[in-house]
Amino acid sequence: MSRSEKTDGASNRWERGTVVRVGLLYSTTGYAAAEETSIRQGAILAAEQINEQSDSLGFQLELVLSDYESDSTQAGRNAVDLLARDRVDVLVGGYTSASRVAIVAATEHLDCAYIYPTYFEGLEIQPNVLYTGAVPNQYFETYLRWIFETLGKKIYVIGSDYVYPRALSVMIQTLVQTAGAQIVADRYVPLGTPDLKHIAQEICELQPDVVISNLVGVDSLRSLYQEFHRAGLDSGKLPIAATVTTEFEVSEIGAEYVQGHYMVSTYFGSLTNAANESYVASLKHRFGDATVPHVAQVCAYNAMWVLAEAMRDCAVPTPSAIKHALKSASFDGNPEGWPLVMRENQHSTHGSYIGVAEGDGSYTVVMTIPPCDPDPYPPSIVPAEKRPPAT
Repeated sequence: MSRSEKTDGASNRWERGTVVRVGLLYSTTGYAAAEETSIRQGAILAAEQINEQSDSLGFQLELVLSDYESDSTQAGRNAVDLLARDRVDVLVGGYTSASRVAIVAATEHLDCAYIYPTYFEGLEIQPNVLYTGAVPNQYFETYLRWIFETLGKKIYVIGSDYVYPRALSVMIQTLVQTAGAQIVADRYVPLGTPDLKHIAQEICELQPDVVISNLVGVDSLRSLYQEFHRAGLDSGKLPIAATVTTEFEVSEIGAEYVQGHYMVSTYFGSLTNAANESYVASLKHRFGDATVPHVAQVCAYNAMWVLAEAMRDCAVPTPSAIKHALKSASFDGNPEGWPLVMRENQHSTHGSYIGVAEGDGSYTVVMTIPPCDPDPYPPSIVPAEKRPPAT
């Protein structure tokens, strides 16, 4: 069953103005509860900030929280409940691509607007969906080239067994050929797998130059990094280059196990720009000093602000009006360090950073990837004749 509740921070505090009901889909139970509860904080913070400006904006946001219990199939059912029963005007959320796919499948025949905040594998443009997170041409392709040039060309790939890691693996396989690199193993484990001792043992046996990790979830990541350490593997000689080991995961794993390993991200909490400094201060003031800022959380924060900017151009919060306005919305206060601009292909502009993990759980940026327009169908793996028509 769907679990829904209103948040105190986005309640009806103003008697005048339009109320926009937002269905917020994140798990607070199940294997992904820790990550997704933390991610949801970014969306709640943004909603509260937006509602503080309600008088000037002319509308306020009312959040309806929905826990899909770390079950992607349940995410689809909850999305339908939010639209049909709770009468929300727009859906926001879903963390993994598995949850997004389920939400899209359950709602594709409905008249609705859905904002997917998380960076992902691309390869999708759905009519009801606006994608405010990055796609691989904005973070992953340059990261791979940097890995081959800097860390080595003998590659071990490990990922969770669903669409995001498998799609990135196809990109790795393609770019390995042009770089003259070699994949010594390409392994997948079910989401939430808590014991990866056998993976660490195989890495010891194969001795790659670098491990590319597309694992998702604290339980799997904790096991990978801790078993890696216990096996005597050294980040200085055999680093892990990850796409989903954010500062939140580092805080759950233990910084001593992740120190010296790498991560690519559109955001790190250590970024020194005015928008991020304001974001971090507001986040910790609202949720406590121990709260860890990280990329997926900032993605949720940005999604809410992009929605708010789009609503300025909506006379009424209908799905068609919201989707139309979102296609040209932008948010200058992006903590990533540059404006987030929506494009006609329903995706958004982003730059990225490659960081090395420090002993205090933060990342130090070692390379900045400049912002670029989104291409959800990268030419490296999608030939021109197979690309969908331009939107």
